[in-house]
Amino acid sequence: MSDPQYYTVVRKEVFQFIPECDTILDVGCATGLNLKVLKEMGRCKQTYGIEYVEEVAKQAQQNIDNVLCADVSAADLPYPDKFFDVILCLDVLEHMENPWRAVEKLKRVLKDDGVLIASIPNIAYIPVIIKLIFRRFDYEDSGVMDRTHLRFFTLRSMKQMFQNAGFIVTKVKGTYMLGWKLFLQFLFTFGLGIFLGALQYILVVKKQPK
Repeated sequence: MSDPQYYTVVRKEVFQFIPECDTILDVGCATGLNLKVLKEMGRCKQTYGIEYVEEVAKQAQQNIDNVLCADVSAADLPYPDKFFDVILCLDVLEHMENPWRAVEKLKRVLKDDGVLIASIPNIAYIPVIIKLIFRRFDYEDSGVMDRTHLRFFTLRSMKQMFQNAGFIVTKVKGTYMLGWKLFLQFLFTFGLGIFLGALQYILVVKKQPK
């Protein structure tokens, strides 16, 4: 993420999907503010974070009980099988070279009754599609076209990634534009904005029962 604000944002819109738990892992934890706030609220007991950027991981140690500096898709995770009640992947999978492998690794350390919550930008976002129609594929400092994104997903490919790894998608919530922008989006999509207009999707997934 090239926008420095990314490392200090608290994702309160995701908190509604996070159950009270003993152990929680935040993948791409940045400075650890999400877990700090959740613990202060009494929503979790033991907090763990994984952060790829070493300097940021050091800052996270002030807010998280245990911090690992690593690339999840490449590293061997030093956690026991079925260890975490909740795993967060908030705007991080798109930054990985191999997010599919990362999801498979995270499944191993998630409890059978645990939940994984991910937020992923939607490449089928209408402004992006309109630019593609006019043969433009412009990277930006933040958003769907952040220049640090290595992978791009539609809602369908997001679901497919988790299903192929042995998960069931239990909830999906899109983040949409508001006000007059939403009206323009409705016109551009002939009323199909609900399918094409989300900036990102929040997915709640669980392990497929054996």
